[in-house]
Amino acid sequence: LKMSSNAHASSGGDYIWIIGYGSLMSEASARRTVQPVNFGVAILKGWRRHFNLVSITNLKNGAASLQTKEIAAVSSRPGYPDSTMLVSLFQIPANEEGAYRKREGRYQYTKVSVTRVEDVDVKRAQNLPELVNLSKDSEVVEAVMCYEFNDEDFRKQRFKTHEDYMKTVGKYYEGLLWRKDIFPVRRYLRLCVNAARDLGGQIGVQNFLETSYLANEEQTIGAYLFRNPSIMEEDN
Repeated sequence: LKMSSNAHASSGGDYIWIIGYGSLMSEASARRTVQPVNFGVAILKGWRRHFNLVSITNLKNGAASLQTKEIAAVSSRPGYPDSTMLVSLFQIPANEEGAYRKREGRYQYTKVSVTRVEDVDVKRAQNLPELVNLSKDSEVVEAVMCYEFNDEDFRKQRFKTHEDYMKTVGKYYEGLLWRKDIFPVRRYLRLCVNAARDLGGQIGVQNFLETSYLANEEQTIGAYLFRNPSIMEEDN
């Protein structure tokens, strides 16, 4: 996907709009990779989240547990017309797009239309329908978003040789990256829930819990955390 954007940040120069729906809902987390500006909230319709990607990063840093299958990071998928997700929306300098793609290297990318949400509306809305209504005349922007990939195309498109794949992925993990039988990395899930809260308050948390699913695609993260409350009570 060749990126071109006529979006400009107030400081001038070429900037690209980016959407975050997992750890990138956290401005602090985004800053570890890029220099985001105009960080705020947006409404994205027709998508939902699934914790169905084996997280190599969390396997490398020790946060993931192969024993319990708590090894999943979140991805997004289109095709859910009744779903409305609150996401982060921010701009990065065009020359930082490579750093963003490296961070999200196991996904594919697309451009989607999202509706910007004013901070004042996030604070005064009582629920999601009210927030959507308050934002009905807000600016719509085209933004880049990473989303669900598959193992076959990932290997084919991103690696010239099997050795390259082994260096990046295979030496940390054997098997399929995209699975239906895994569970969220505990520390990563806490980061996402807290980022959703920082982004959109109680509406943000509720929306995240309702529009995010386990890899089996049947159980919401809200139901999963209700059954496993200790996940949110741990410290690290």
